[in-house]
Amino acid sequence: MKLFIIRHGEASAPGPGAEQALTDHGRQQALRRAQSLADETISVLIHSPKLRTTQTATILHEQGVGGTLLEDQRLLPGAKVEQVEELLAQHNSSGSIALVSHLPLVAHLAGWFSAGQIDAQEFGYFAPVGMVVLEMDTLARGCAELLSMDFHND
Repeated sequence: MKLFIIRHGEASAPGPGAEQALTDHGRQQALRRAQSLADETISVLIHSPKLRTTQTATILHEQGVGGTLLEDQRLLPGAKVEQVEELLAQHNSSGSIALVSHLPLVAHLAGWFSAGQIDAQEFGYFAPVGMVVLEMDTLARGCAELLSMDFHND
C-alpha cells in the first residue's frame, strides 16, 4: 500500500466558536498539491470532518486526486495513531490511500509507520499541505519505507 499523509492548507485564525476555513493562500496551496499528485493513482482520499481539511480534500478531489472521497472522525485533531491504523486496515485493499489531517497527527503517523515512534524528529514540522509518502506491505508500526517528504508550502 502506498500512503500519502497530507496536512491541510493554510487556515484562517480561529474565531470564537467558528471553524477555521482555508485562506486564499491555503486554497492555492491545495491546488499546487493537487498538481504535484497529478501522476499518482490514489484510490481513496480520506479527510477529517474539520472545515479546513474538508476544503483541502475537496480541492484535491476536484482536481482529480482520489477516486473516492471520504470523511472520517478518526482523522480529527487529537486522534490516536491506533485509530488511524484501524481506518487504514478497512481500506487496505483499496490501493493507494491519501489522508488529509492535522498536526500533530500527520507527524505522528509518518513517524509511527516509518520509524516506529510518534516523535520522530524528521517529521516534527509539517508546513501547510506538507506531505509524506510511504510504501508498506504490512500495515504495522515501523514497517513503511519513506518514499518522499515535501514540506514546501509556497
